Amino acid sequence: MIDETNPWYSPEIVSNSKMIRTGSESTRTRDEKILTNQNFGYSVSDTVVQKAMVTVAIEKVLLDIGKPIYDKVWRILYTEYHCYLPDCYDHPEYLADALRQTYGISYKSIIKNIERELIEFSYKHKIQNFLTVIVQ
Repeated sequence: MIDETNPWYSPEIVSNSKMIRTGSESTRTRDEKILTNQNFGYSVSDTVVQKAMVTVAIEKVLLDIGKPIYDKVWRILYTEYHCYLPDCYDHPEYLADALRQTYGISYKSIIKNIERELIEFSYKHKIQNFLTVIVQ
């Protein structure tokens, strides 16, 4: 039951939500997409989401080791390749090289940790490609 004494109550909002609920499924879905695009002004592509997942996984692994290591890898990426962590999604060889410079032969343990973070998303072609390149 709707409390009409509530100062936040608006009959238009209630009638609009009823109208959306009674519409057909395709109309409802289309209306929700339109509302989403109107509210945010853009839609997020699958590639952007995958890039964000890879970036967060790299950051998590490096920050778990320590902030100085994260800063050192970030500095190598910026000074040698003029890129940031999100750019490693498109150029995983940059990350592998920065980790090699930082850790020497033990960089493979860091790569295994990144792989462990992303393994559940490895069915995505681009993430699988990223993992394949950094493991080599």
